[in-house]
Amino acid sequence: VSIFFSSISICGSSFIVFMYLRHPQLRSFVFQLVVWISASDIVFSIGNAIGNPRDGTSQCYAQAILIQFFGLSSMLWTAAIAYTVDRVYLKNKSLENVAELKRNFHLSIWGISSLLTVLPATTGNYGAATGWCWIDVNQNASAGTAWRFLTFYVPLWGVATYNLTVYARVRSALDKAIAQ
Repeated sequence: VSIFFSSISICGSSFIVFMYLRHPQLRSFVFQLVVWISASDIVFSIGNAIGNPRDGTSQCYAQAILIQFFGLSSMLWTAAIAYTVDRVYLKNKSLENVAELKRNFHLSIWGISSLLTVLPATTGNYGAATGWCWIDVNQNASAGTAWRFLTFYVPLWGVATYNLTVYARVRSALDKAIAQ
């Protein structure tokens, strides 16, 4: 099932990247953000498509790293889009310095993803995780659980809260604009 849906995700995300490369008129800053989410999703789905490798194998370790790093980066790219929407639509700021904004997005997203991927490796907590390989809670349950929360679930809920807040504010602003 994981391989099937990962294949569908790879196809969909690859289509987005292909269309971006094929059509130069799509190469705006906003579409670049969508392409980076798609690229992250492609590699994340490749990690999921590995299936359920045996614990202790290089395939298991590779899957755990791919899932952690690119799952985080996909999530963080959604926050970058929300930040851009907040800045442009809600705060009426132009994207005059796109190069600097792109650089900051790349540094922060890839940097945070790298840091939060390396941390569980410092205690050897990558391994089998019931159906796939990720942060292992079988060998050292307290460390594995702590790493899962600190390096994935807390950022996930932080990003989800931020995105929901921004889009609720956008909805409110649109409702006010329509009412006028």
